[in-house]
Amino acid sequence: MAPLRIRFGIIVPSSNTAMEPLITSILETVNACIPSVYTTAHFSRFRVTQISLDASAHSQFDLETILHAASLLADAKVDAILWGGTSAGWLGLDNDRQLCQAIEARFGIPAHTSTLAVLEYLQYRPDRPKLGLVTPYIKTMNDAIQDNFAKEGVTVISAEQCLSITDNVRIAEVTAEQLTEMVDRMMSLDVTTSVIAVYCTNLSAAQLVTQWEDKHRQKTLCVLDSVSIGVWGLLRKVGISTAHTGIAARWGRIFDLSL
Repeated sequence: MAPLRIRFGIIVPSSNTAMEPLITSILETVNACIPSVYTTAHFSRFRVTQISLDASAHSQFDLETILHAASLLADAKVDAILWGGTSAGWLGLDNDRQLCQAIEARFGIPAHTSTLAVLEYLQYRPDRPKLGLVTPYIKTMNDAIQDNFAKEGVTVISAEQCLSITDNVRIAEVTAEQLTEMVDRMMSLDVTTSVIAVYCTNLSAAQLVTQWEDKHRQKTLCVLDSVSIGVWGLLRKVGISTAHTGIAARWGRIFDLSL
């Protein structure tokens, strides 16, 4: 029997250069580990260049602008759409909820976001783990992210782990060594940290997750990379379970979770 063909639509900030290769690699692993499905990713962009709290930066994420990008994916008859950005972290998670509702109402296509997938995981766990936040952003943005997750009942600790970068092209240039240093520093700051979020889809972090999880096995449940958990959320949207498939060995423990 031929595998079930599933097309995923991904909305990408225009200056993001990390998501497309990472998502393609993750889905290649999905296809290898779950031969009953054949997944592909299809991308649409809208202009985002600066990541800050300025009004001009906020305006980049206008709902209708993102919906236009979604409309181009709807032309391809994709099976689900992911907003592959973390803007709701500082704008408020209701922004992503409204976006998903608008996509589903206008195009009849299930929608998810990387930020809502993080919240989905955290709210699923009965122990309500604390979240250690690692970002490339400025501290005031980390503080806003912390406040917005707190409104959802999530405790974010050590919001100091950031790089103060506002140019999104530069974010993609953050090295593995810089990311590892921030993750290690996070784990040294608070022994109660049980989940780390590497929170930005323009960081090349997904391929490092298993390394970090192995290194800090005694102190963290998992590392939630924004790209990886977005894919995990999309797979759930279309009813694909990745638990016990072998995907976690390459991309992290989140893929062994069955909700």
